Amino acid sequence: MLSAEKSQTLHDICDIFNLSQLVKGPTCFKKGCNPSLVDVIITNKKNLCFKTINSPNGVSDCHNIISTVVKGNLPAQKRRDVTNRSYKTFDIDEFTNDLQKIKISENCTEKDLNSIYDDYEEDFKNILNKHAPVKSRVKEINHLHVIVYE
Repeated sequence: MLSAEKSQTLHDICDIFNLSQLVKGPTCFKKGCNPSLVDVIITNKKNLCFKTINSPNGVSDCHNIISTVVKGNLPAQKRRDVTNRSYKTFDIDEFTNDLQKIKISENCTEKDLNSIYDDYEEDFKNILNKHAPVKSRVKEINHLHVIVYE
């Protein structure tokens, strides 16, 4: 990441997805080579992270340990109920046949019209729920994404 020509693809991805690279200093030190940055920490919430520390670990002749300190309390994951209809077993012919079985009164007065409509709407919903039932699930949303490459 310290060399623009070697990491152009990763820089392009960061630009496209509005991501920030947290590690600024080199993490790989080999004899006879320039220090390089091969350990990458990328996030879309740079303001929640601060202070990246490169510390020699003595285990490898190349890599240092990287510690990233996260500031304050992370926002709680938001939960959202998502509902949709399942059309997995939906059969248009059976659905149409059931709709045609709904009885609508032809002799009605203006006062009865609202009642007839309400009855039709209730029958329609029942048939729709039979053929394409409503499914619901809880979707968790986490807005902090940190990607670590080693």
